[in-house]
Amino acid sequence: MRTRVLIRFAALVVGLLALPAAAAAQGVEPAAPGPSAAPAAAPSPSEAQPGEAAPTPQEDDPTRTAGGAVASFMSLRHYLTIRELKAVMTPELQTRYEHDSVPFNGKRGRRIAAFEFSEKDLRPAGSASKAVRASRTPGLDGGAAAAGSAPAAYLATVRSLWEDQGEAVELRVESARVLRREDGLWRVGSLEMVSSEPLRFKEAVPGVTALRLLLRAWTRRDPRSARTFMGPEFLKRYQTRPETLDALIAGGTDPRHVAYQILDMTPQGSAVVVAKVKLFETSPGKPAPLGGATHTLRLVKKGPPWLLDAWD
Repeated sequence: MRTRVLIRFAALVVGLLALPAAAAAQGVEPAAPGPSAAPAAAPSPSEAQPGEAAPTPQEDDPTRTAGGAVASFMSLRHYLTIRELKAVMTPELQTRYEHDSVPFNGKRGRRIAAFEFSEKDLRPAGSASKAVRASRTPGLDGGAAAAGSAPAAYLATVRSLWEDQGEAVELRVESARVLRREDGLWRVGSLEMVSSEPLRFKEAVPGVTALRLLLRAWTRRDPRSARTFMGPEFLKRYQTRPETLDALIAGGTDPRHVAYQILDMTPQGSAVVVAKVKLFETSPGKPAPLGGATHTLRLVKKGPPWLLDAWD
């Protein structure tokens, strides 16, 4: 019995030893003992792939320049774009915004309508140490910026027009400090009021309410509502070309109507009033001159309501 067991064990050992040779004869490499092999290592980030470039700030990111950061900041000062607005601020300014957002977004009902700013309104700010730190800041191409090539901070002077239900009520001049981050992008670090000029027309002249409702329809690009404040003689002039009248009120999308300012209202007797107004248009999200366009409107009293009789 013992002899048979030994013979079977010897045959098993011989068979196991013959497996590698059989596998080699068939061109199959036997599996290595132990745990399965680790996956191939991912290529190193330093190994440049064909056609790939080193990561840089997005070319379409406006905050890659100090002026672009200021323009973005001004265009986002609205309660509907709070998240985007805070993204253009430094952490310190974000904290100030969370404590009191009124200096940034305005009071209830009062919103920014347009702003005026250009690169010439930027001036370098900060001490010499900041200039040295700026010279070590990586440039937009991923390399180090040349020593002394640009300051690390700018002060920008920005003028802005604020409206309430379409009427221009305030002209602000503010100073914004813009700082460059380590990644080469810029963020607004402070905002200070320089001056504020009230613009709302406060005189109680007959016909002023009708004029406001008419011009409010103009800012909202609403020809149907505007027609209710137009006299029959005025509408008759556009009877054969209604599209011209609609274009007068609706305008275009770029630039678009943003605000009106009543400069003066002069009664001529008890049934006529002549108003001088300024109308403002701007391209969405872009700086624009705040000069506006001056027009003369004539309103006549037809029964109880005051109606538009002429628009020059």
